[in-house]
Amino acid sequence: MNPTARRQRIVALLAAPVLASLALLIAPGSSAMAATGGCYGSECAGLDPAGMCDGDAITVASQAITTYHGYAGQLELRYSPSCAANWGRFAPARGATEAARVLLGAPVPAFGRVTVWNPNGHSQGWAQRASWPWESDWTNMVDGTIKACTGVEVFYSTGRGSGGSGSEATGWNWGPCF
Repeated sequence: MNPTARRQRIVALLAAPVLASLALLIAPGSSAMAATGGCYGSECAGLDPAGMCDGDAITVASQAITTYHGYAGQLELRYSPSCAANWGRFAPARGATEAARVLLGAPVPAFGRVTVWNPNGHSQGWAQRASWPWESDWTNMVDGTIKACTGVEVFYSTGRGSGGSGSEATGWNWGPCF
């Protein structure tokens, strides 16, 4: 055997175990994949992604949300490759836009009631929650191996209500699907 062929054979023998290990990590539904996030695909439906599947999450689709008060924030459809799961996230407007609204006396976006679903899929339930005002709000997860969509209902702080804590809803904004 010539030196080049011998070198190629050694590299192939050394690489085989590494490639086999990678295949286990990448294979959909494998126990190694499930161990990464604790769930995979439809197993994640209804679970909170925080601390479970958000470590490798990417935004696969996003949409600026505008209401009759102006720019309200950004709606995102998030995806975790390790969990093969999707969820929706809404980040209310902040900074100069919010400060201008406060100075002008207009309502500011306080929070969003976010939802996510799999149209024509196995996870047809709606997962939603609303967190504390002016923080990002996100949903529980749905199956990411099939199409998912998200939407948000934006609530504005109006100061009208008991203790000055009233809010008004602007209706649902149906966002991106992927």
